Amino acid sequence: MMCNCDLEQPSVYNEFFRRANKAHTCCECKSTIQKGEGYVLIQGLWEDEWKSYKYCSSCNKLIEKAFELLDDDCFPVGEFYIYLIEADILVGERNEDGVMVWDSSVDWLRVVTSSPLKLELVDVEAAKEEVQEFARAA
Repeated sequence: MMCNCDLEQPSVYNEFFRRANKAHTCCECKSTIQKGEGYVLIQGLWEDEWKSYKYCSSCNKLIEKAFELLDDDCFPVGEFYIYLIEADILVGERNEDGVMVWDSSVDWLRVVTSSPLKLELVDVEAAKEEVQEFARAA
């Protein structure tokens, strides 16, 4: 899932599909990747520092689709949800209990849960149209 943008690119990059031998945490949605579940492991060398990121299968699918939709835009590995928040695609506010509740400002993305934040792509064709409109307005 590497992109061609001006973000710092790793000098070494590997991406693997793995089956969990133990529980892991998704670097995006922070949900638990249970033993036996599939996940994507990204390992790379950024500025002489080795880093690894684990994506649950649903976040990986969402990010892959986002790369197709946002072909001129990109985001650092492990920061897709941050990108969505900074782009005002995800908006949040605290409820009366002080818990952050998230909502999507676009029709093609649905918030499944707010804690942990979990998203799903709703309509790919609507997504393509909305992203093109967003790009023209920018």
